[in-house]
Order: sequence, then C-alpha cells, then structure tokens
Amino acid sequence: LAASYAMAKSAEESLREEHARIRALGDNLPDSMVYQVIREQDGSMRFLHVSAGVERINGIAVAEALRDPAAIYNLIVEEDRPRLMEAENVSARDLTVFNAVVRLRRPDGALRWVQLSSTPRLLDDGRILWDGIQTDITERKHAEEKRRQSEERFRMATECTNDFVYERDMTTGQAEFFGGFDACLGYAPGEFPRTLEGWMENIHPDDMGRVMRTIGESYRKGRKYTVEYRIRKNDGTYARWRDRGIILCDETGTPVRNIGAATDITEQKRAEEILRESETNYRTFFESMTDMIVVGTQGGKILYTNTAYAKALGYNAAEFTNMHVLDLHPANMRQEAEDIFAALFRGERESCPLPLVRKDGGFLPVETRIWFGNWNGAPCIFGISKNLTQEIEAQQRFERLFRHNPALMAFSTLPERHFRDVNDAFLKTLGFSRDEIIGKSSTELGLFPNVSDQNRVAEELRDKGRISNIELQVRCKDGTFLDGLFSGEIISNQGQSYFLTVMIDVTERKAAEQKLALERQRLSNVIEGTNAGTWQWNIQTGETVFNERWAEIVGYTLEELAPISIKTWERLAHPGDLKESDELCGRHFAGELPYYDLECRMRHKNGHWVWVHDRGRVITWDKDGKPLVMFGTHNDIKERKN
Repeated sequence: LAASYAMAKSAEESLREEHARIRALGDNLPDSMVYQVIREQDGSMRFLHVSAGVERINGIAVAEALRDPAAIYNLIVEEDRPRLMEAENVSARDLTVFNAVVRLRRPDGALRWVQLSSTPRLLDDGRILWDGIQTDITERKHAEEKRRQSEERFRMATECTNDFVYERDMTTGQAEFFGGFDACLGYAPGEFPRTLEGWMENIHPDDMGRVMRTIGESYRKGRKYTVEYRIRKNDGTYARWRDRGIILCDETGTPVRNIGAATDITEQKRAEEILRESETNYRTFFESMTDMIVVGTQGGKILYTNTAYAKALGYNAAEFTNMHVLDLHPANMRQEAEDIFAALFRGERESCPLPLVRKDGGFLPVETRIWFGNWNGAPCIFGISKNLTQEIEAQQRFERLFRHNPALMAFSTLPERHFRDVNDAFLKTLGFSRDEIIGKSSTELGLFPNVSDQNRVAEELRDKGRISNIELQVRCKDGTFLDGLFSGEIISNQGQSYFLTVMIDVTERKAAEQKLALERQRLSNVIEGTNAGTWQWNIQTGETVFNERWAEIVGYTLEELAPISIKTWERLAHPGDLKESDELCGRHFAGELPYYDLECRMRHKNGHWVWVHDRGRVITWDKDGKPLVMFGTHNDIKERKN
C-alpha cells in the first residue's frame, strides 16, 4: 500500500509541477492577470482560474475572485459595464476574440484602466470557456508603468486518500469492509450490500468488463491486481476508485478468498483532469496571444517562443532554440543590446526599446518588457514584446494631421495650461511666432479678452474632461479679434496630461449670420409695412405655412383653419379661379414665367368673396430641376376691385 501510495503521489507531483510551470508564466506577467472564465448554460459566469495578478490589479484575493465572480465584475465602473457586456455577448455569439478596455474601481478607491482580451471556446456541453488576460494599462497610458516582479506561487492540490480494506469469501460471496467504506459512497454504516453481487452491481457498466478481465488474469497468473473503476454512490453519482488486491486459493487451486484495498481517487482524478485541461488551456492561451512572448535562460539561450513570435519574425521553433536573445535585435545594435541586457540584470532597467529583426532582415518596432522568474525549475528571463507598427504609423498620421490641419490646434500642459505645441495654422492665423507661444499660457498672451468665458470653459473641462463647440473670441497679436468655435479634450502622453484644443475660425460665418439676420429683419419689416399675408408651400408634400394676416384677410384665425395644408387654399379659393391658378403655377414651374401672379377671389368667413393679389415664386429646386418649395404673399385688393 505504501509503495502504491508513493507512486500515486509521484505522478500527482509531476503533473502539478508541469501545471506550475505553465502557471508560472501567467503569474509572472507584469501588470496582468491570466484568467479562465466560463459561461454556464443558465448564463451565469464563473472563474475557473485567476492568476496572482488579480490582487495587484483588482485589489482582491485569488480565493475571493474564484468564490464569487461578482467580486471582479462589480469593480467595473457602472457606465463601462454595458460596453463590456456587449463585447462579451458578441464574443459568445460569434466565438470571436473578446477585447474590451474598461475602468475599474478597486476596493481601496483607486481608479484603474484595464484591457481585457480572451479567446472563446465552445465546450461539448454547450458552455463557453474564455482563456483571457486582463492587463493594467493605467501606467501604460501615463507612461509611468512600474513593473513588479511576480512572486512564483504554486498552488498545491491537496488530496485526501482514504483506503478501504475488504475481504470477500469466494465460496459464499459474503464480504467484509473496513474503514469509511459506507460513508465514502454516501451510505449509513453497514447499509452498502456486503456481497460480491452487491459490489458488482454498483460498478459502472462501461468498467465492468475491464475490471473482471483484470481480476481474472490476476487469478490465472497468481499475482496481485490493480484496477481503476467507477462505483455508484447512494445519490446516483459515481466515485472513482483504485482497487488493489489478490485472489487466494486453497491447496486444490480453487479461489477461496479475495483480499484487497480500495482508494477513493475521485478528487485526485478530478484534480488531474483540471490540471490537464488547465495545461491545455494555458498553452492554447499563450499560443493565441497577439503579443510576442519569449522565455530564455539567464545566459540568453532561448527556451520558448509563442506562435506570435514565429509569425512576426519568420523563424520556426527549432530555429529559435538555436538562437540567443541578443540575436533577436539588429546586428548593428548588438552592443547597445548587450548594454541593456546587463542593465536589466543590475535592476537598472525593466524594458528594452530596441526593434526586433525579422528573418528577412526587416526591422519590427516593438516595446519589450522584461522580468525574471523560473521555467522548469530553473532561473530564467521572460520577455513580452508589443508590436508598435500600428502605434507608430498612427503617431505619424496624427503628426501630419496636427501639423498641416487648416484648423487651429494646440497642446497645453495641465494643470499649468502652458502651450507645449501649436500647429502652423495657429501661428499663421494669430500672427505669433513659435518662440512667442511655446511655454506661455493663453492668459500670459492675452488671447481671450473675456475672462469669464475663459473660466467657464476651464470649469467645463475640469468637470467633463472635454469641451465641444464653444464659441469664444480670440485676440490676434495685432489686436484684432476672431470668432472661434472651440472643441477639445484631455489626453495623456508619456505620463503627462495635456489639453488638445481645436479652433475653427468662424469669423466670416458670424459676419454672414449677422448680415442674414439684418436681411430677415428688413424683410419682416417690409411684410409688416405692406400688411401682406404670407404663404410657404412644399410642392411635393402639400404642407403649407401661413401667417396670421393670410387668415385675417378671409376673416379667420390660423387656429380656426387648422389643420392647414394646400387643401386649405383650394377650399377657400373661388372655383373659377383655381384653373387659372394651376395654369400659372405650371408655366412658372416650367420656367415660362419668372413669377406666379394672379388676382383671385377667396370666400370670406362671413360667406362673401374678397379679392386678393396672389404672388410668389419657387425658392428651392432639386438637382433634377423639380420645384420643391414656393413662397408668396396675399394682398387684400377688395377696395381697388370695388
């Protein structure tokens, strides 16, 4: 029994060590948490694994996160949760990679930004399992990331192995059991059948043949047997047992007794299955990561690279194992790479800014974070490289957009609000040189004549983190004033907060608006002075708009005529005049007449006819020359007609 137990423990230890090596990579990721989360068939979420990073990033213990998934989900800032759930649902529906950037509030009150990335898998039972990583990008956003070297943690699965000794009389079929046999299977003491038949009836049908063959072969060869099988418990579930025993015979060779011991290995098998699944999941996770991971000895020999590294650099796994980590960088940067490598060991650096070199000789811009740990029990270095190609291209695009944008753009430091950079349009429009602007604030330069408006903008920026379409006057260097439409928001770059502002010069637009307002006022005065009724007709829809004077000419108020449409005019117009009105409109629409002009009769509310002078023209046409909107006036000419 002791030898068998030692063999089992050795196998378990080997399996745990392999699992621990895989977990070590996850536990040593800087500012990251590796996790496995599963969506049950009822829609609930449950974490199967979270790495030690959960304590550093979320401020909660591993045990707490595993016990209650809400311990993590409830940290997410409330307004970010719908976006997180939408991304999660899309990933579950389409089995696509899940990515989300959200904010979370730690129990200590600290606000952190995290990026969640995971790959879903559909399990055979319909549940969905995500292998993911949560990365704290707060320091990355502020370019003040502090690396922590994760302490290796090994979580040992402790199994309780109970041995149950039994003796069966092969002639009578009766059996005796010693130890916690009944309790293990959920029975009251002595309740489980003490017969050979009772034992056989509870063995899983799929295991019965193998068990009988193993014991039969042991009897024929006169040696001990060891067999694993499932045995039914009182609640209908199955326990897994490892059964070791021997068949004893009398002097004639007839089996008379069967003596043995069974060990409940249910938890051990479950742990092994979880360990195997976790190992597979970890390998799947690291191989599916888009960031490049490399593991090397402290001497620099490469031990492991993930698929992303091979795809990015063009080498295969065998080629990597024959390379030194310094070979990953360009040859003309070898000395600089060696100096950085040495500084890492002295604790003076945590990252390497050098590009990687592809197999074809091309360079790949990356940011490589380095930390120390263990791999297969030996000290090693871990490196994770982020491909910066897109970031650099985006930065270059932004620089071009900023520098050559016709709108006025500026970067100001916060909270001082000193100008850090301005674009060419800013200098040209306001008449300053770059030396006159950089390092000074708008207050020092006197750019905003209205201090109260400036303070209002500052308060909105402080409260909301952005401003949008705010009109302010700006003073140029020569003392003239411009009207500007301002938008902007607070951004972070390399640990510094900046206020990015964009101003659109709307001086000419404002002048045009004022001119238009004067024209509208002048037109209103003319209409009021001539005591004319006005009408506007949407020719395509029949919708019309009349002023109060239009209704007053025929003795009504607009409220009395409601609902108003072109049918209102047709109902009040004299039938004998409608035909001529339609003809004149048709000629005007065809371009034969510059205006529509008609003297016609309309029925007064009191029943008599009044003469009006109806004039108008189309003011809006579509691209095909079809009339859309027509505007006109009604003048009361009954005095002239009478």
